[in-house]
Amino acid sequence: MSESLFDYEEDTAKSYPTYKYDENMKERKNEVRKHLDQWQLNSEILNEGDGENEILRYYYTHPYSKLRFDTIRIEFQDGEEILVPKYDPEADRIENSSYKVIKGDNGDTKLYLSETTYTVRDNEIVRMKFGNYWNTRRGKRYEKYCLYLKKRKEKKRVYDQERLKNQRSNIY
Repeated sequence: MSESLFDYEEDTAKSYPTYKYDENMKERKNEVRKHLDQWQLNSEILNEGDGENEILRYYYTHPYSKLRFDTIRIEFQDGEEILVPKYDPEADRIENSSYKVIKGDNGDTKLYLSETTYTVRDNEIVRMKFGNYWNTRRGKRYEKYCLYLKKRKEKKRVYDQERLKNQRSNIY
């Protein structure tokens, strides 16, 4: 999803987009901090100069990845700002990042590194999540279709057995 589709304030001195967020401020801050525990915020100087005119580029690194993730700044109503890692499609490639297996009652699930990054949807910063195909309308329809094919195959097998049995009984 392209960032250019969304409106945001471009802060040229800090070179990362800013999004304002007001609803459920405390809950949102706690959620964001919870997902940043393994991330490390780094910075690099883009231009050499005196301290006032230095331009810093902030980026996140993660122990499970070789990539540098750009940042998005969330500005809260109380003036606090939090930098979060921006979603990078390259993180989904196996050679760039890995995943963590979470064991649960319903089976093991894979948590990909890109699912702990953030993206912008409808002018709001949300955590990147992959939807479960089987919970979508299309996935449910396809599951029903697979069950239909399974029943049809079983029915065909039964008819073929009956036909073969009748042919054998007619021969003897």
